[in-house]
Amino acid sequence: MIASGDAELLMSGLRIEQVAAAAGVSTQTFHNAYPRGSRAAGGKAQFVEELLHSIVPGGSPPPDSAITDLFEQTFASADGDPREWIRDLAGQADAHLRRETSTPLRLRITAFAAPDGPPARAVHDQYDVITAAVVAAQSAAFTRLGGLSLRQPFTMEAVAVALTALAEGLVLRAQYDPASVPDSLLGDSAVALLSAVVDFDERHDHIDDAVVSLMEPPPDDDDGDDVGVDVWPDDPEQAVIDAAAIEFAQRGYFATRQAHIAHRAGIDLPTLRRLFPTNVDVIVAGLSPILDAVSKRIDADRRIGRTPTVIVERFGLRLSELLIEHRRLVEPMALVLSLHGAQSQVNATRIRDELFFPGLIVGVIEDGQTRGVFTADVPPIDMAVMFTNNIMFRCLSKRDETAEQVAAAVNRIFLLGIVVHQSVM
Repeated sequence: MIASGDAELLMSGLRIEQVAAAAGVSTQTFHNAYPRGSRAAGGKAQFVEELLHSIVPGGSPPPDSAITDLFEQTFASADGDPREWIRDLAGQADAHLRRETSTPLRLRITAFAAPDGPPARAVHDQYDVITAAVVAAQSAAFTRLGGLSLRQPFTMEAVAVALTALAEGLVLRAQYDPASVPDSLLGDSAVALLSAVVDFDERHDHIDDAVVSLMEPPPDDDDGDDVGVDVWPDDPEQAVIDAAAIEFAQRGYFATRQAHIAHRAGIDLPTLRRLFPTNVDVIVAGLSPILDAVSKRIDADRRIGRTPTVIVERFGLRLSELLIEHRRLVEPMALVLSLHGAQSQVNATRIRDELFFPGLIVGVIEDGQTRGVFTADVPPIDMAVMFTNNIMFRCLSKRDETAEQVAAAVNRIFLLGIVVHQSVM
């Protein structure tokens, strides 16, 4: 009844005498706390309204110092064994969830309450607190173990939600079938889950790699025999590009081997290496059509006499559209440029030479400087690089924005600036 959030039902069925007796106070004390007002039901309506908004207790995540102290104590008692450490922490969490009253109440509200009612909103707020606490605990644990990362696509928040859902599900099952939920089950389940999602070797793995032995045998790096031409895809190059985009998105660029790409594309490894000797070659081949498409658009705009400002604006929009459409290849390109500059200068230089998007508008900016439209105290190449990099970075970081929103934001700052008036500088 309470979980439904139906105030009218509560008003008609809840007696003040029952509430006062349960609280151990007199009815007069209740009326003093909730005096009769102008509403028909008087103080009872005010009580019901407050009840529905506070039925699930709130709170704040425990301080980092408390989490650290708990972890140090349990880590010492586990003799540094992370498995026993996780089981110890899970056992304490399980005992707490079975003991405290908000867990069963929260589960009942989740099952029966209207999703937009006050009790449901209170549950949502409490879940935010719980998730924040578990994320803080995970971060402290990973730090204590020397710094670990998660297999893609998991995040700290996703693992926190999974662990809390697992714990609450076991608590619910234990209420009605306690024999099937031994005290050790949550700890063992947490060890199993974390063993799968934590990337202990820092290989930037995907979660699929954790259960690869249960699936089709993974491709190896042996050359093997050539696959006959009759079983190749109709367009082997495009098949490789499409397969690479999927593998990069799922595994991450550095965890994707050429054998993974060949296996997904339906060709053998020697054939793939003849088409694309390296993964960088695949990126260049996949994104070169974007460069060509934008280049043709700019050439046409210049021939028909569009102004430099309009051409730059249109370049930003068209580039945003194509970068978002091909994000699965753009992300590894950006990664190579940002990391391989120091680790493999050849790859970074290759991408800059063959996918130099800023070069498309250098001539346009020079025209604008000649006409007095653009400032002349910054080299055209620097302006082109800054504009293009901002478009690319926003496309990758603001994943919920459309191409129009990306282009509008960058155009606003780049073309108009942030200074309102020189006198205020």
